[in-house]
Amino acid sequence: MPTIFITGISGTGKTTIAAELRKLGYATISLDEEPGLCHWYNKKIGAVVDYQATLNADFINAHEWRCDISKLEELLKSGNQTMFVLGMTENQEAFLDFFDTVLLLQCPVETCFKRIMGRKDNDFGKDPSAQQYIQETYEAFEKNMLSRGALSINAEADLSDVIQSILIKTKLQERYALVYCLESPVLEKVRSLEEKIFEITGSRICLDVWMPHLTIGSGIIVTPENKEATDRLFAELSAKQSSFEVTLKGFGYWESWKGAKANLVSPYVLFIKAELNEALLQLFNTVREATIKNYATYLSPIVEYTPHVTIAYSDLSKEGYEKGIEYLQSIDFNETIRISHLALVIETEGKATEYKRFNFGKL
Repeated sequence: MPTIFITGISGTGKTTIAAELRKLGYATISLDEEPGLCHWYNKKIGAVVDYQATLNADFINAHEWRCDISKLEELLKSGNQTMFVLGMTENQEAFLDFFDTVLLLQCPVETCFKRIMGRKDNDFGKDPSAQQYIQETYEAFEKNMLSRGALSINAEADLSDVIQSILIKTKLQERYALVYCLESPVLEKVRSLEEKIFEITGSRICLDVWMPHLTIGSGIIVTPENKEATDRLFAELSAKQSSFEVTLKGFGYWESWKGAKANLVSPYVLFIKAELNEALLQLFNTVREATIKNYATYLSPIVEYTPHVTIAYSDLSKEGYEKGIEYLQSIDFNETIRISHLALVIETEGKATEYKRFNFGKL
């Protein structure tokens, strides 16, 4: 079964993440909390010493927080399920090879210090000299971990997003969007429009991350255990569908996109409107019924379906949004597409890739 090591400097959220993973049913080992697993060693005499609550820089410089590697190996071998180990020790390079995946929690050191000072059950890092020590050493530590293959996790994000990033990067979950991928010749016309919008607004996430598409249903979370069943479900669903036409006409604008997050994702969206005809609404409802029964969704489930083809979002500034509206109001767009398939598009950090396409009327 997969073994995952999650590390990061003090204040990146290791203890909080361990507790959240346990709530989700995953087996976890906290290096700081597992009895007898880690100890402070005096570097000069090479002996275990008692924990000191002050843990100032003088103490830290004279000691090492070390893991009993043989005991850790025994704990890992005794498990028969996915295992997360969280912590940071001076000798962790010696046991990195025990793990299938190593993740590095990263966030601004100022955020770490703020979290440390807010702790009520752990005084480590509260002493000013200890914080100075962390300040002077964390960059070298993180650079070394990344050079050894650790995958970075943004630990400043909301806890739910951090957990989701962990599960995705360890392949314990995958996120799939349910879409119709635009085809020629409309595909090229939308791409050309996206390039023009980039020139005007500076927003290029649609060019870099997504292929032009029409969303059909809420994004779903798929685990390795239900991936084969997912393929089967949407193959059978698509086999019962017939292709139909939808008109793309005119443009729409949102100033408060629900998927936006403060200081991380822009609330502004520019899009091409799609006609919500009876056939499209029926397909949406069929997909929604299937996903509600079988999957958790990421972002908010679609309640009121507003079909559209997004041409700018996420990295779209307010100024760019206003310039984009001005340009779009000066042009016409009227194209007909034939909805002939349902595609599962896998979302990983920084890229969306078509995983599988299910053509209508075929099994």
